[in-house]
Amino acid sequence: MRPVDKQQLILYAAQVQAFNGTALDAPLGMVECVGMTNTLFNRAREKGYWHGAYTPPVQYSTQAKLGGECIGRAVWYTEQPEGSFLVLAPEGKRGWIIAHEVAHLLLMAGRPKHALFEGHGKEYAAVYIWAVSALFGIKWSNRLKRAFAEARVEAVCSLQED
Repeated sequence: MRPVDKQQLILYAAQVQAFNGTALDAPLGMVECVGMTNTLFNRAREKGYWHGAYTPPVQYSTQAKLGGECIGRAVWYTEQPEGSFLVLAPEGKRGWIIAHEVAHLLLMAGRPKHALFEGHGKEYAAVYIWAVSALFGIKWSNRLKRAFAEARVEAVCSLQED
């Protein structure tokens, strides 16, 4: 069992507060999920935040499991022989969850394979805000910022919003 990351729990609660029951929380089809993922990676590539020659593929699973442990609504893998890819569980096919998971991959871009950083820390929060802005616009990123501010989630990074 993984240790409880309090920052992760606070960030999760804030994002649910920001997006639960909104248009970004509506279930999507796989084609829409793949399209959103491609759009986000292309925008990140244009800004110089993603240097990969390809966009990580999106796969679907009825269960999101890693090593037998269910770890959430969507799962991101990075240490597979075939490279990085996203595996979405049924509840993970939502716009804000795709932005959340892609933000993890963008945060890791250009870092050494085993670099240490907080998976849901200050830098991650800023990358996530950028991803929401790049995919859905400033209205939605401001909504996330407000929820983060209320929950005292700090966001510090050099990424610029669109």
